[in-house]
Amino acid sequence: TSQGHQASLVKDFVSARSEFDAHPPDLLVTEVKLGEFNGLQLAIRAHIHSPTISTIVIGDDDIVLERDALAQQARYVKTPELSSVFSETACAILG
Repeated sequence: TSQGHQASLVKDFVSARSEFDAHPPDLLVTEVKLGEFNGLQLAIRAHIHSPTISTIVIGDDDIVLERDALAQQARYVKTPELSSVFSETACAILG
C-alpha cells in the first residue's frame, strides 16, 4: 500500500492459517464465514501467536458475534457498514 504495508489475499481458513504462520501481518481482516471454520477462530489463533496483532472481523449484524469478536480484542464491522466503516477502521489501526 501507499503506507508501506503489504496485503495478502487468501481464499479460506486453511490458506489463511498457512499464510499467517509464514508471514504474520500487522492487520488481519477476516469474515466471520470462512467455509467450515469461523473467522473468529482465525482471530483467536492470530492473537495466540501474535498478541499485538490488530484484527477486523466482518460479519452480519449479530450482537453475539460482535461480542465474541470484542472478547478477542478484534474490531467488528457489520456487513452493511462495510464501505464506510472499514476504511476508517483500517486507517486508524495502521496509522
